[in-house]
Amino acid sequence: MVAETIVYQMGKVGSSALVKGLNKQGVKAQQSHFLGTKSFLDMVRRFDDPDLPAEAAHHAAHQLRENLLLKNRILRAQSSDDLDSSGVNVVTLSRDPLDWYFANLVQNYSQYLPGIAKAMGQSGGALNATHLAEFLESVLNVLQEHVDHLDQSPLKGIHRIARQEKERDPSRRKHAIYVHATYLVRPHIWFDMHFRTVFDLDVLDLVEQYGGDHFVQEREKLRVLFLKFEALGRTDATIRDFFSLPAFRLPEANRSREKREYALVSEARQLLTRDQRFLRWYYDSRYCRALYPNGGSRDSI
Repeated sequence: MVAETIVYQMGKVGSSALVKGLNKQGVKAQQSHFLGTKSFLDMVRRFDDPDLPAEAAHHAAHQLRENLLLKNRILRAQSSDDLDSSGVNVVTLSRDPLDWYFANLVQNYSQYLPGIAKAMGQSGGALNATHLAEFLESVLNVLQEHVDHLDQSPLKGIHRIARQEKERDPSRRKHAIYVHATYLVRPHIWFDMHFRTVFDLDVLDLVEQYGGDHFVQEREKLRVLFLKFEALGRTDATIRDFFSLPAFRLPEANRSREKREYALVSEARQLLTRDQRFLRWYYDSRYCRALYPNGGSRDSI
């Protein structure tokens, strides 16, 4: 039986291109961002929110269904009782956290725009780079005022102040500020929150152990290939060997620079990243110390 293959990652790390390339070579791969029980329950709770748009609800329902089925297939593939199973191949990827956030902002800008405009008291069409930078400064203030350290349960402080603000202002005018604070935190906590809890592997510990831009970890009925997004153009041979393919070439990934919102977001980023104090704080996490000890590229979205 062919091993179940999953590209399991936080999104905006070249995963769609990787899945496309594997499928083209006959490897049936599927990608996912969450597979843990807590994540499933959190997703279900989203449907209790009366402000959840219909489009977002349909997308969430689809993602929930697909990931539940995938989780079941993974568990069956890893079962010691299934003698015919070849186990699970997992590919996971990291990305510089600021590059990840701004790529996510560009790719999903139309989805985020109403909330950002509401928080800034602007209409969507009137939002310029200065307004966006001011919004992001509000996000950074939430992080630095309510998160002691990115390695110490950073979501708790954000969720606490968001609940307090909702009680003060039922219209939730500032809701997007707290949402984007959680987005900026996501890369720092994704491997601990979503990977270690599902596969019982500490990716950051393995990165520190092996070093470099990639590693392979194997155990019974589980093979894991870790790749850095920044090295994807140099790891075709690694991917080829991991899947025992005759050849492999990664297709071109989605290009943020081709999005019409790129210039606006890029200008806002330049205004934001002048704050060296924030950058030092933001890159002082276990995730960055293991993967981006020099503070990342800070120029590629």
